[in-house]
Amino acid sequence: MKVTSNPNVGQILVILLAGGLLFFLMGTFLIFIVAPDYPLTKQLGVSLVGGMFYIVAFLGSVNYFKSAPEITVTLDDIVVKYLFKRIVIKTDQVQTIHLSQKSDYQFLFIGMQMDSTIIELKNDKKLIFWDFMYEDFGRVKRALDLSIKPDKLERLNALRREKAKVTPINREDLSTENFVALKGNGIFNFYGILLVGMLGVFIMGIDRENYLRSIFGYIFIVFGVGFHLNYFRISENYFQVKNHVWFWKTFTYRLDDILEIIHEHPMRSPESIRIRLKNFHTSGLQQAGSFTEKHWIDLKERLDKLNIPFQSEYYLNNKQQDLNSTIDNK
Repeated sequence: MKVTSNPNVGQILVILLAGGLLFFLMGTFLIFIVAPDYPLTKQLGVSLVGGMFYIVAFLGSVNYFKSAPEITVTLDDIVVKYLFKRIVIKTDQVQTIHLSQKSDYQFLFIGMQMDSTIIELKNDKKLIFWDFMYEDFGRVKRALDLSIKPDKLERLNALRREKAKVTPINREDLSTENFVALKGNGIFNFYGILLVGMLGVFIMGIDRENYLRSIFGYIFIVFGVGFHLNYFRISENYFQVKNHVWFWKTFTYRLDDILEIIHEHPMRSPESIRIRLKNFHTSGLQQAGSFTEKHWIDLKERLDKLNIPFQSEYYLNNKQQDLNSTIDNK
């Protein structure tokens, strides 16, 4: 057995664009386009701000390479390859492996709790791998779990016989499904109002000299706001993630493949979900900025009827405790 992690290409693009190229372009924009329009005495200050964007771009790119090493798992060892070093861990050196654990992930100035896999060694050291950095990380999780089992050879042979996979989605089947959309209001929420308000600002500020700046700025706002405006569709057989702004975005999951749906409230972000599949694969954070409390409760009730576990890490648990307390008091 030999399983090697694959990087999540989409996540790489987001992180390197958000933490690298975007800030690099903003720095270049300030230094070479904005600064020359100012008097010489102010050009230094604007250029200094542009230089700070360069530093942020560098730190964001370095952060990615530190957070997403390549992992190769065999029955006897675990090899972790960073950019400039390589670590080999024998499986008998592993104390335990946590396959679904929350850990603090720091990206530039933002810290949040993210799904991770933690390897605890017998020398008290820990290695943390964030699930969202990898494509189909469930393969690696299964291999890690298998590698420390005392009967791993027998288990491996059983897995080879089963060849269990998540069933591929047949797009033609979706056309016959009766989906119910849980959308919230795509405009009358903080992010929708921000998007519409900024559109008005940019339209009013456009003229022949700066229209390119306005268009560039608004595209940046659209992509930034889009992260926070996902919504969901449910049928008897499928669960979909779509987006109010990014009309092209559609992630579809077969209900039979879903192990659980996790409800979170990351710091400085709207309430969100992750979809965890039975093969250990966990989706990225799907933020739903258009949802109110009633939408989350509606989503939970619909999933309960379909026997899909909905693990809430925010107020739904507190609401249930309050409800139980009220009933007990009566």
